[in-house]
Amino acid sequence: MRSLLLFVAVAACRPSPKRPSPTCTLDNLLGDPVAGTRVCEERDHGGCSRECQQRIHACVLTSLRDRQPFVAWWNNNLIDGIGTQEVIVGRRDGDALDVRWYELTMVSGYNPHDGTTGRARFAVTTRPCTDITAGTDTRIRDDLDLHCTPDVPKEIVCSERL
Repeated sequence: MRSLLLFVAVAACRPSPKRPSPTCTLDNLLGDPVAGTRVCEERDHGGCSRECQQRIHACVLTSLRDRQPFVAWWNNNLIDGIGTQEVIVGRRDGDALDVRWYELTMVSGYNPHDGTTGRARFAVTTRPCTDITAGTDTRIRDDLDLHCTPDVPKEIVCSERL
């Protein structure tokens, strides 16, 4: 009888199966930057503060002015189980830069309203930044005041559930 109780107790303490790692991530899609690419990363902390936004803004505008390929990457806070990573990428295309804005949306699967847990979801969208310019407003808004083709709908690059 003791061995049966011990078996039941051990079985009840087993951790739940580990979720697989997502493949729909910006790291997987974008890969490592090529040599000569200016890299501006603000991924080490939760949300991108005003100072973080200013650094990203300056990096993008300096890269555009210098016509240097760049990757500007930052995180946004996880709010109600949803977080985002944002990346603006400028890749060499002849004498110009092809600039695109990518966004990874991560949904934890946890519903804070009723306490239920579902499957996590990851999705990456992109849009071109053909008219990226420096705004005249001194405040930096959600789009980092770069006016990155706001009227063009986002394209889904990938999405998956875990």
